[in-house]
Amino acid sequence: MAIEFASVAIVRAGSGSAVGLSHYIDRSNGRDRVNGASYCFDGKDVDVLGRGLMVPETAPDWALDTNALWNAATERELVRDRKTGELRFSRHGEPQVAKSYVLALPKELSAEDNRALLQSWLDQKFTQAGVAVQWAIHRDHGENGNVHAHVLVSTRRLGPDGFGAKARELNPQFARAPGLQKGFIAETGALTREWRSFQDEFFRARGLALTVDPSRMTPQLHLGAAFRTETSALHQANAARAEKERENVRRPERVLAHLTARAATFTGRDLDTYLSKSSLPAQEIETARAAVLGHADLVRLEERQSGRDGQVLVIERFTTKAVVEQERGILADAGALTRQSAHPVSARAVQAARSTRTLDGEQERALTYAAQGQGLAVIRGRAGTGKSYTMAAIREAHEGSGFRVVGLAPTNTVAADMRKDGFGEGRTVASEMLRQERGRETWDGRTVVIVDEMGMLSHRDMERVLSHARVTGAKVIGLGDERQLASVERGGMFALVAEEARAVELTQVRRQRDEWQRQASAAAARGDLSATVRAYSERGAVRWSSDLVKARADLVRDWTEALRAQGSTQPLPFVYAATNDAVDALNRDLRQARIALGQIDEEAGRTFATEKGERQLETVISPGDRVTFHATVRDRAAKLELRNGESGVVTRIQDNRLTVHLDGGRAVSFDAVKHRGWGLGYAGTVYKGQGKTQRQVMTLYDHAHAWRREASYVALTRHAQDLKVYASQDLARNEMALGRQMERGDGKAAALSYDLAQAPQLTRDAELVAEQVREPVTNQNRQRLMEEAQMRAQGEASRTMTPEERRAAMDEIRARSSGEQALSADERQARMAQARQEQEARQQAAREQSRSQEAERVPTHRSREDDHQLKR
Repeated sequence: MAIEFASVAIVRAGSGSAVGLSHYIDRSNGRDRVNGASYCFDGKDVDVLGRGLMVPETAPDWALDTNALWNAATERELVRDRKTGELRFSRHGEPQVAKSYVLALPKELSAEDNRALLQSWLDQKFTQAGVAVQWAIHRDHGENGNVHAHVLVSTRRLGPDGFGAKARELNPQFARAPGLQKGFIAETGALTREWRSFQDEFFRARGLALTVDPSRMTPQLHLGAAFRTETSALHQANAARAEKERENVRRPERVLAHLTARAATFTGRDLDTYLSKSSLPAQEIETARAAVLGHADLVRLEERQSGRDGQVLVIERFTTKAVVEQERGILADAGALTRQSAHPVSARAVQAARSTRTLDGEQERALTYAAQGQGLAVIRGRAGTGKSYTMAAIREAHEGSGFRVVGLAPTNTVAADMRKDGFGEGRTVASEMLRQERGRETWDGRTVVIVDEMGMLSHRDMERVLSHARVTGAKVIGLGDERQLASVERGGMFALVAEEARAVELTQVRRQRDEWQRQASAAAARGDLSATVRAYSERGAVRWSSDLVKARADLVRDWTEALRAQGSTQPLPFVYAATNDAVDALNRDLRQARIALGQIDEEAGRTFATEKGERQLETVISPGDRVTFHATVRDRAAKLELRNGESGVVTRIQDNRLTVHLDGGRAVSFDAVKHRGWGLGYAGTVYKGQGKTQRQVMTLYDHAHAWRREASYVALTRHAQDLKVYASQDLARNEMALGRQMERGDGKAAALSYDLAQAPQLTRDAELVAEQVREPVTNQNRQRLMEEAQMRAQGEASRTMTPEERRAAMDEIRARSSGEQALSADERQARMAQARQEQEARQQAAREQSRSQEAERVPTHRSREDDHQLKR
């Protein structure tokens, strides 16, 4: 089985030597003209299975000599000191000369096949960039040693006149860690996944029965055989991390906590994937799996899906008792708030809010519903249906009746939009709940809390908002869409809360200019992403490329042309991708496009260490660049406030201080070395786009598993005028495959959205056990609670029933229940045993069917059989 490993590190002038590394991987001799060091490796070539050099067609002849090539690359970073006249490296101290890759190769392949594998990957990754690439294949420890490749890539493009501008679009991610020298690259998994996918497709294309061994659960610091510093600290850090993960796997309660941290439920495949990434032996993994599935806190669920043949497929899911109880508590609070009636809005205030705007029938109904006296009102609004417009009317009506209105949102971006739309108080849920805990401007019976994008709330935030409103008597009005993206943490309660509150719905799309676009957005809201893709494809708005690298290049080209054609007063087209890696690469590419157009001065650029969550990056910035903040900073002493999600344009760089004019109108100036939570803002993740409306949008389909139904729905409905989708055939073969892949759900629904397989007689929230407001389950009310729960299990269908149909369904449920009550104890026990056997048989059949069906596979790269000459 092939080994999954790939890493990349920066080679810097001053602290390293690209010349020395070149001779090491090539096993040759040479001298570094800048530092004066000589290198001798020519007697150690027994482990070299292949070597080569790839330079652009326009490269000068001297570039065919590796010693001359890397000496020239190093010397290109020298500048002449104006005061002393001496040559030195640029003001940044240790400029980047090259990137050094190490890639594991399958030792099962012949040397010829390994060369073909490596050269194919190098071609697709670096051919278009115009850089110099030197490679060599080594084998460790004799005939049976691991085979790996060393690749040295220039940071600058190589042209007829030598090395020119930096190819910044190829820059990797940087890391800062104790004990690691500058230039260390964190292994984030993106390169490893790319290399794994490329190998797997290469094996399939050649009919080889090989697969790549999945990476270990804990990323290890790569300790090479040469050009490394072997320190006990690094070994100890790796060992400590691995042991911690092994201990977590051995404790089923920790496994359950991990699997339910970001989703309310998980599947057997999710469990197997998590356990397989540990470094435990197979027998211990199987023991750990059995311990998890047999744990007392595990709750078994059933998800029912319609199969292609019309049959109902039962998919087994799991959750924990803690998650179920948390969800039941949230529903209990929602029910209690819905039954409260102490927030009347005057008819005069409603009429005043109505008179200042033109509301259609749906929006009128939503305003009337929200203005009623119940303690909880929920409005389901599909993308582009005018939620914000309706929300403004609701706010004005309540303010006109003397209520204090507090606007809340899951993200700073949405909160900023609320303030822009007239909310005097617009904050994130996290910051407001912290204020409430500290007793600042506490809620009361005259407080109305309006939560925008409520579908993005995590379980914890939903629980805090509803529980605190119940205790203080505040009214909650939530607007959202459960079909869009949920919280990155455990979430998905919005649909059930909306059902509990008897929500009204906005379905008429208004955002898009053209009718066909509105119809396409409506199809996306229904989950029919195939129809949405087809609509844009028929009008030439879906652009296809052979691979992801070309798709990204096509997007950048079209973005550049759009900038060239539009006026300077028009906002830039915004670009979305699903993964952070793609967003980072796009931001670098788009900045280079603006430099090429003369809109950004590259010479005025400064390089800063920046952060994006746990990711450590190096960002080059110039006046005129767009930036986005990735962290919130409040420094009262410096009178500074930076909000996560806000964007703006850099107007000045002086020393380490950046001045940014934000889109909202205010300007901020901050120490960019001290505050690192920012980066380029030309592109962003789809998650950051929820709730936004933008004139022009371009999207890169960059990851088949990240573009799920919810993310695709958001990405394809942000635009008001124009949308372009850039897809590649290495991720989706054609339009049909693209639509089908986009229609897969992300599994983020609440646990109570599924049937409780362990106790079907208590499905959903039939047994709400809670303090104070939660109705205790007694012999007298158990039957009623079960009837209500069964009705809620009807899901979408029950919401469309007429009153007559609803009464008939309730009568049928009661009749079935009465028949069951007439059974004797022995008969009841026998029926329950039979039901359990039938259920276990269904689950076993579903598991066997799931195992027999291969996951849908798409080619990740096309193999190329081009002859690889010294020049390409």
